[in-house]
Amino acid sequence: MPAAPPGRAAIVLVLLLAALTSISQFYRVSNSVIGPEVAAELGLSARDLGLAGGAFFLALLVAQIPVGIAFDRWGARATLA
Repeated sequence: MPAAPPGRAAIVLVLLLAALTSISQFYRVSNSVIGPEVAAELGLSARDLGLAGGAFFLALLVAQIPVGIAFDRWGARATLA
């Protein structure tokens, strides 16, 4: 399979990064958009709903440690693959 031209590869990379950023932003704000319905259906208080939203950021924090170690040990290319 021939290698993609450098300009095309850069465009694909930027589009992929933009899509991943959009997905991440969606997950960050989706809890506030659907919060009232979720709270009503599950009987959650505002505190419980806030804890659920904060769990997303806690999960990102916890994931930083093994991902950072893997980046240092095997490199970004092998880790992301």
